[in-house]
Amino acid sequence: MHIKHVCIEFEIYVLSCQVYITFSDNVPIDYDIEIDVKSITITLAEKDIYILNIKEYTLEEDEVRDIKVYGNKLLFRAQLNSCPKTESSCFSFVPKYMPEVKSAEEVFITCCSCQKLFDTKSFNFRRVLPVELYEVDHMFCHGGTDNLVFHPQEDDCYFDKVSIYIRNKHWTSSNSVKCKNCNLCLGVCVEYGLRLWLDSVSFKFGNNDEQTYAPSYDCFAILIDDIVKTMLGPISHVIMKFKDSENAFHYILMKVIKKSEFAIALNPNCNNILTLERKNCSSIIWHTSTDFVEKWRNDYFVTEIQISERMYQSAIKYLTEIHKQFLIGNCLTGIEKSRKSYLFTDLTDKVE
Repeated sequence: MHIKHVCIEFEIYVLSCQVYITFSDNVPIDYDIEIDVKSITITLAEKDIYILNIKEYTLEEDEVRDIKVYGNKLLFRAQLNSCPKTESSCFSFVPKYMPEVKSAEEVFITCCSCQKLFDTKSFNFRRVLPVELYEVDHMFCHGGTDNLVFHPQEDDCYFDKVSIYIRNKHWTSSNSVKCKNCNLCLGVCVEYGLRLWLDSVSFKFGNNDEQTYAPSYDCFAILIDDIVKTMLGPISHVIMKFKDSENAFHYILMKVIKKSEFAIALNPNCNNILTLERKNCSSIIWHTSTDFVEKWRNDYFVTEIQISERMYQSAIKYLTEIHKQFLIGNCLTGIEKSRKSYLFTDLTDKVE
């Protein structure tokens, strides 16, 4: 039996912390917890001893309470004696790969799932221009002063961090854009044409230079990173939604907390002595109930973002895994029954 991973959530304003320890097997009935100034000692069945060393923080000796066991997880609270002088940093994300759209005589767009052509005809992008996230509806292009709308020309391609916008007279409804072969939702129809997701389509240029699709988690993380960087206060209310192939909306309602004091240790080598490292992260309090969408829109200043089906699935998978592996037993009370998760700057390749 060994520790798989440990995380400690610090509540520095009340000098307290919540400790979450996940073992490789169920926690026995006989266990003991000892708190020292710079370490925590866990003894199981009077024989297996594990030591957790805490960097930058100091603890009150033998101050342990609210002990709970959930199968192979041990949870308890401890009291802090002091905190680091420097504040923790919030979540920040730099993607390893994002496809680049470029001007070309001939551009073919394919579905990332089945590699079938999105359209039998090629596109000709004369101009490829960037736009800011969330601001497309407030832009105008070629509309004149009497018609201030975002209106790309036939051979224009605009792009933000997670999607491209193209003019297409054959797609002018409010429906989703589906792959005709595998039914994957590739984008959405908008007033002027199409918005296609970079994690759902690939680009093949006339010179056979092919750009593969973006990782879905990276697109989700880019959006959160952008939200965190532009937050005016410590909390931001966000509604992420996607339209499926049947044109029904699905939602993630999130309270993004800019900074969280957090330390973590993963234990792939099954060591009995672990040192917890401080991590840059943001807290995400979230749920997927559609019952509270209108309430959020009416009661809060909300950032509402449309995302792809693949982004939605990746976000749910990541947030659920973090909650399940680290924070089980930490479901928040209240009518919305939210769950808590974290986004880590340097732990983005999915927790085991």
